[in-house]
Amino acid sequence: MDFASGYGIAAALMRHDVTLDTVLSRYMDSWFDEADTSDVTQADKAWLSRNQRAGQKDLYGGIDIAGNALRYGEQAGVFDAGFAENLQDEEPSDGLQSWLQACELVVECGSVMHMLPGALEKVLRATSSTEAWICSAPIRGNDSAEALDMMRDYGREVEVLPVPPFRHRRFSEPAEQERAMANAEARGHDTSGFENTGFFHAQLFLARPKSEANDVEDWSQSPVAK
Repeated sequence: MDFASGYGIAAALMRHDVTLDTVLSRYMDSWFDEADTSDVTQADKAWLSRNQRAGQKDLYGGIDIAGNALRYGEQAGVFDAGFAENLQDEEPSDGLQSWLQACELVVECGSVMHMLPGALEKVLRATSSTEAWICSAPIRGNDSAEALDMMRDYGREVEVLPVPPFRHRRFSEPAEQERAMANAEARGHDTSGFENTGFFHAQLFLARPKSEANDVEDWSQSPVAK
């Protein structure tokens, strides 16, 4: 399940043999400047279909309050199901509840899960039968102690994966950078070489049942870029 998915970039990268650089380069093509929504969706569907990861049989769902983005994701083949729901304020629908009860991995990019404890708890409660792993990439400073403690309370062991902090997005203005640096430093992060270069930086957390918390160095594919 891609939580706070938007158009589904996290799911697209997991289920297709493409990289983020490939995706960004694709949308630099001037054709997209004039194409309408339907044309883009159909073109992306064909492109993603050609790049389907070999042997990929997993199902992917998306949760977001942005219904149009989810609709694109479903029509382009990124999602098998999309759920335009606000879990911070509402209980999951029957359809989403069913998906979460079968879910084995929840991914989230951008701190939303850390900043919305009500939504996080509903996801944790709904995935209790599968004890789904949760992979989250909050920007530094938004790595909420409340969210980490909540995942532990639901039986997950939480660790920071051995991946160096990575760029999230460029700061929009000096004031935003100043706030971000203050927040990161308040959480004990050294901003030198990271936030002080002009970009938010994120860190990768993995929460999983203690019985499944093997050393990532034993994985067949290392999470650390070589």
